[in-house]
Amino acid sequence: MTHSNWLQRPGQGHLLLVCVILVSAVDAYHLQPSFQLRGKAPNAVDSRSIASSLSRRRPASLRMQANTEVSPDLKYLVVQNRVPVNPRTTPCACGSGFMYERCCGRWHSSENPPLDPVELIRARYSAFAYCLPDFLMRTTARKSPEYNTNQAMWRRELIDFCQSYSFQTNGGEILGVNVEECQFTEKDRAYVQFRARMLGPGSKLVEFWERSVLERSNAKGRQGCWYYLKGSLLEYQGPLI
Repeated sequence: MTHSNWLQRPGQGHLLLVCVILVSAVDAYHLQPSFQLRGKAPNAVDSRSIASSLSRRRPASLRMQANTEVSPDLKYLVVQNRVPVNPRTTPCACGSGFMYERCCGRWHSSENPPLDPVELIRARYSAFAYCLPDFLMRTTARKSPEYNTNQAMWRRELIDFCQSYSFQTNGGEILGVNVEECQFTEKDRAYVQFRARMLGPGSKLVEFWERSVLERSNAKGRQGCWYYLKGSLLEYQGPLI
């Protein structure tokens, strides 16, 4: 019996319709935001940054956007980044007002992380904007709760997050990140609170506040370099995927 004949049999077409409605309802439930608009983040995400918290909430069917592909050997992802074609004349996505080459581009092309905690926050934000997962991975401390030894999976999650949001308006205006506070509580530890903006589903503005913990390295060859340790999502406005 063909598929079309099966659908035409009495009663079974109604059963199929009910199944479709139930599946749609389940999908809609999983896509709903898990916490309130402009409210404090729940304890479940207090120990994770915005990217790691939100990227894991998306259903698997929505992962792997058009600009990513799996290499033939399945060991790594090939991603089309969004780095400016003319870095000398293009303002950096972090919103500093400097050209990309003189701003975060210096760190994105370097093997070592920034020597200043504020610059690390700016460089990581713009790395999300330019879809540079490798920079985000190498500037995360190995003892961070967000560090993943499964590099391929971690890279895929970062790419998925980067491609789920836009970091400039539809008119090309840079949204950027604003550092509101930087405190050095210990010799090699800093707390940075910042506000970041991006466009979510339907080109709606998403604005969030995060408090990140950064750590300075004393390892040979990396002395003075700052690494991301963990982050707490304080509050947010706008639709989240």
